[in-house]
Amino acid sequence: SGQLHSLPIPTQSWDGIGMDFVGPFPESKGYNYLWVVLCQIMSMVHLILIHTNMTASELSYIYI
Repeated sequence: SGQLHSLPIPTQSWDGIGMDFVGPFPESKGYNYLWVVLCQIMSMVHLILIHTNMTASELSYIYI
């Protein structure tokens, strides 16, 4: 086990983010989950429609 260290404090928008997946919801247009991405500085939220069959590669493509 290592030592505890403080996390760096973000200084620019989108330097520090939080994300979560919310759902499942009734399917609509092929989507049934929300991917919530939050900027910790501005508290700006992006809500991204996704479905349960998406791969990590597909999610990374959407994120970038």
